[in-house]
Amino acid sequence: MTHYRSKPVVIEAMQFVRGAVFPAWLTDARLAGKVKVHMEIPGGDYMLIDTLEGQMRANENDWIIKGLEDEIYPCKPSVFAAKYEEYDEELETRRAMIEGVHE
Repeated sequence: MTHYRSKPVVIEAMQFVRGAVFPAWLTDARLAGKVKVHMEIPGGDYMLIDTLEGQMRANENDWIIKGLEDEIYPCKPSVFAAKYEEYDEELETRRAMIEGVHE
């Protein structure tokens, strides 16, 4: 059997919490009707997101991810923490430049 692992990719994401500022890509999806935000008191806030697999619900504290092909989908916090780490583009660019100098 052949084994595979994921290639490192950089994604955009935001955690869905009350008062968070939505990035432009999520605001655009809302305006296009692909994301519907429901602010519920009591009961918690949630989003309904039209994904490639159908409509999915994102609850408060879930992460909202913009994928490689601009698809948007929710991710539970525990899965997000296990799969992703913060990426600093400026730091990675400097690191690549330093490694290139030492080759």
